[in-house]
Amino acid sequence: MYPNVEPGLDARKELAALSGAERHFGWVIECLEAADREIRAWTNGPFPHKHLPGPATGESESVRRSPARMRMRVFASPTGEPIQFEHHMKDKRNNKRTYYLADIEHKVIVIGILCGHLETAKC
Repeated sequence: MYPNVEPGLDARKELAALSGAERHFGWVIECLEAADREIRAWTNGPFPHKHLPGPATGESESVRRSPARMRMRVFASPTGEPIQFEHHMKDKRNNKRTYYLADIEHKVIVIGILCGHLETAKC
């Protein structure tokens, strides 16, 4: 449905478990649509993360300085290999996150996981 979005193994499980009745279901669809649209439209320069829902951001400096917190952001790629995901789209109403990686070389967005807010220095 979204040819330029590739869910990793963890994200596939999360997506398969959705029934469509979840409060955040519409937001998940919005994330997938926006990811597909933005990676297709991207032509050069830095990827426009801010155009994704939330707006999307990378991790804070305090999280990046913590090896333990950064390990919490490693998820399985579509082939199962572990990948560090730093950028995430945010659903602030439902406290959900979609961790992703913009693969510029292959022009796809890899979705690592859909989850609640991960631990940061503030929580």
